[in-house]
Amino acid sequence: RLTNYTLSPEDLEIPSSSLSSIMGGDATQNARIARSVLEGKEYSGPRHDVVVLNAAAAIVCADLAETLSEGVKLARESLRSGAALAKLEGLITLSQKFHGAAKPKAANAKSTSRKAIKPAGKAKVAAKRR
Repeated sequence: RLTNYTLSPEDLEIPSSSLSSIMGGDATQNARIARSVLEGKEYSGPRHDVVVLNAAAAIVCADLAETLSEGVKLARESLRSGAALAKLEGLITLSQKFHGAAKPKAANAKSTSRKAIKPAGKAKVAAKRR
């Protein structure tokens, strides 16, 4: 069963921020911002808060937490412990392995490594109510 509701960041003990404080840019800039948060260079502030809120929603949707508040706690711990960064690195390695397996390399072709995170686009999240 899906339930739609509205909440504010303050409901999860996260301060509201202006849109300009979380604005990104192109895919390369957005990847740098995401990596900065995951590496702990932005341990607080609006961009960190957005990562925490999005991760909390994903954690709830994956049934790893029952509430967004619980998801926020798990997201913060994942960032603090380095587990989120380790998962990103693992996904990059896996995607590069599959990308390499999908296309045979020419003998004289240059190898390139891409670490940019492509934006997934806009998503609408609905919370499950038990």
